[in-house]
Amino acid sequence: MLDNFPCTACGLCCKSINGVKELEEFNLNGVCIHLADDNTCRTYENRPMVCRVDEYYERFLKKYMSKAKYYNENIKVCNALQDKFKVDKKYKINLIKEI
Repeated sequence: MLDNFPCTACGLCCKSINGVKELEEFNLNGVCIHLADDNTCRTYENRPMVCRVDEYYERFLKKYMSKAKYYNENIKVCNALQDKFKVDKKYKINLIKEI
């Protein structure tokens, strides 16, 4: 099992924040105002909890689901966004097998 979410830094989660209540104050036409040109976060160390995949899991979901299931749900969303926006397949993340 992975220790950290296998993000490939495609940036689509940060370019698709419409409707995310926790990110309303950072929303500029669906794109996070803190997203840099290289798809990194300008405020990474101070980003909201909803953007902290691993910390969010530990804090809110650990007692309800396995980390692999949580990662896979996030991976499905990542891959769906990548399909929708026709992003290079090098950014695809493979689902994680649960043990």
